[in-house]
Formats: sequence, C-alpha cells, structure tokens
Amino acid sequence: MEIAAQLAHLDAALLGTIETEFPEPYSEHEKAQIHAYLVLAHAVLEEHLEAIFERHFDRVAAWLDAPMVPLECVRLVVAVTERIPESKRVAYKRRDVRQMVLLPGRAEMVRQLGQNHGLKASNVEALAGAIGTDWQALENALAPELADLSTLGSKRGVAGHLSPYTEKSTMIAPSDGPDDVRKWVENGMRALLALESFLRGALRTGEPTSLISDWDGN
Repeated sequence: MEIAAQLAHLDAALLGTIETEFPEPYSEHEKAQIHAYLVLAHAVLEEHLEAIFERHFDRVAAWLDAPMVPLECVRLVVAVTERIPESKRVAYKRRDVRQMVLLPGRAEMVRQLGQNHGLKASNVEALAGAIGTDWQALENALAPELADLSTLGSKRGVAGHLSPYTEKSTMIAPSDGPDDVRKWVENGMRALLALESFLRGALRTGEPTSLISDWDGN
C-alpha cells in the first residue's frame, strides 16, 4: 500500500473522529488519538525512508558489472569498503568487487537500516553514509526538507516517549490538533519524495555520458 493511502487510513481512524475545534481544549481521548496518529504516521514514513535507501543501494549495485559505471557506483564501493569488518575482508587475490558489495556490503546496509530509528537529518545522514551518497550535495539541495524531517522526528520523540497528558513537553502544545499534526506529517512525506528524487537524479547525473540516452528509452 502506498504511503499516502496508509496515512489516509490512519487519519480516518485516529483524527477523523475528533470533533473539538480550536480554541476549545481537546478531550483526554482526543489527545491520545492525536499522539497515536503522530507515532504511527512517523512509523509509516520511517519505513519508507529505509526502503528508499535500500532500493537505491540495489539500483547502484546493479551497475557493478558494467564496463563504465556512474560516480554513485564508485561512492558505494568506497563506502562499503570502509565499513566491512576486518573479519569479513577478502584477500586481494580472491577479491571480487561485485561480491564484496552485494554480500558483506548489503549486509552492512541492512544492519544500518536496523539501527536507524528515526527521520531526523542525523538518521538520513547515517543511511546516506552507508551507501556513500554525497552528503554535502544532499544537504545543500534538501536543507528545508531535512529540517521538516527533523521537526517531525522531534515531535514523534515526544509523542512516543511521554504521556499525551504530560505537561513536560514543549514540542507539542496542548493546542496542537489534527491540522497541525497533519501538516508535520505531510511535510515529512513531501521531504521523502524529494529525497527519493534527489537520489535518482544523482545516479542519472553520474551515469556515463555514452549511456545517458538510455534513460529516455533511446
């Protein structure tokens, strides 16, 4: 199911029945619904973030047997080489770059996915580093989107670790209602779409010039 459809189902189940309108205070039941939506919507987007990087790894790795490779492929090999544990390194005479990337390299990528527990810019950076993405270029291109992801991640952290009835939180105000959390989540979803587009564009830009026409089916 597409992420937009998943978020729509969560919205209908958790926010759709909220009747209170600002500036009236939300009921205790409605506060729980708002926080639950934020936590679950964040989970949907986090899973999609991880899938974006996993798919990008596979797209880049598919070039490993080509006589000419995109720059992203070189970056991937460098990143994998830096992260392979000493115990899994292969002697020079038996080294196979493709197998090195697809076996221990992909295993390391999956391990990194398992350790990723958020949507903040730092989480994106960890995943980008695992596949060698040019972080400076990504950060420059997607600064507003990374900020939106960090905002959503911080608010989810509050919703996921504090009671919806607490007075300790400053990240989620008592007046924050369905429209507010929808905006945070929608901004996060748009940020992930922009990130996916950036990664596809980075691969295309770095493709050997003689093969670029293939992207257009020519």
